Amino acid sequence: MFSQRYRERVPFHGRWLAAVIFAASLTLLPRIAHADPVITNTSVTQGALGGNIIIYGSGFGAAQGDSYVTFGGQQVLATLWSDNAIYVSLIGTNSLSSLAVGTSYPIVVHLVDAGKDSNAVQFTLSAPPPPSTTGTTTGTTTGSTTGTTTGTTTGSTTGTTSTTGTTTGTTGTTSTTGTTGTTGTTTPPAAVLTINDALVVEQMASQFYTLNAGKSYLTAVSATNPGTTPTSPTAAPDTGATSNLTALKSMVDEMNSVHSAHVASLQQALGASAPAAPTFQNLDAPTLAQFLTMAQSIEDFAVGAHQGVVLSLMAGTGTPATLFSTEVSILADDARFAGAIRSFRKTAGTADGGDPNTTITESGSPLNVALTADQVLAFEQPFLSTTSTPGTTTPGTGTGGTGTTMPSQ
Repeated sequence: MFSQRYRERVPFHGRWLAAVIFAASLTLLPRIAHADPVITNTSVTQGALGGNIIIYGSGFGAAQGDSYVTFGGQQVLATLWSDNAIYVSLIGTNSLSSLAVGTSYPIVVHLVDAGKDSNAVQFTLSAPPPPSTTGTTTGTTTGSTTGTTTGTTTGSTTGTTSTTGTTTGTTGTTSTTGTTGTTGTTTPPAAVLTINDALVVEQMASQFYTLNAGKSYLTAVSATNPGTTPTSPTAAPDTGATSNLTALKSMVDEMNSVHSAHVASLQQALGASAPAAPTFQNLDAPTLAQFLTMAQSIEDFAVGAHQGVVLSLMAGTGTPATLFSTEVSILADDARFAGAIRSFRKTAGTADGGDPNTTITESGSPLNVALTADQVLAFEQPFLSTTSTPGTTTPGTGTGGTGTTMPSQ
């Protein structure tokens, strides 16, 4: 009897075990089916912070999703993503200032959904290029004139009286030497940031917030928020996190409105000379984590760019006081926005895109650094479908001075 019952239970347990194994295999299937991500090479092997890199390889996935790229162990901004190439900017979600110039660090692609990391490819961090060029022209003129005149007259008359007279003319030497030794050197100004650059910065920020302000992840409950990882699938909604998202949505709406007002103010100040708005791309943020990363990067960039514009206006002449005041006000607003995004990320939970390691200042140290025209263009490039170069560089010119004639003593 016992043996019969035991034999009857064996098939049941066998079927149950097979079902469990099959169900487990289904949960693992997406990860097994995904090819390993492999980096074959990069568009450049060295570059400065703020520069752009294209990562080539395979198995990256058709869309970014929650995947990301790290440089030196720190996440950097990915703006274009495909299965065979990823376009990234060396702009971190936090500060990259701890990385040393002249040192090589690994670039790694992390596929979160597949649970896989690519091989590491070394990239050398270089110093930023010098901000200016110098043109030198040297002119030298040398002239020398020497004149010598010798005259001799001898007269002889023979008669009853003989007189011999000899007259020797005076020998004179005139020497005039003129030498031009003046060297002229002209150093052209570096490409400078203008109000037109400030307008493009604000147009890009306005477009970013307009495109993403209505996304559901700004109002969804944290536990079901797209792009986040809840601690437990059955956990109750986190009312604190929901409150954070409500506050963030309010901040985003205000930033969107103010950036649009900045655009209008600059266009009004420039009048008929205001350039047409460029066509932007790659500003869509499909998840909350990507939105916060991009928002922080864009606001930090805006502060540095406007700081550079203000310094350029101060160095120049003829800037109307109202235009200068407008630019300073925009710089102050954007600095507040950058601080607000960083404060949210520092205090919010990780499910809401927070990061307790976020610093309030861009580099974790005082004295924010103004961006140069080259750095501004490098940041904007992946977001512009057509690019324009702010500022111009004028070749150096120089003319030698005029020589002075010095008579001989």
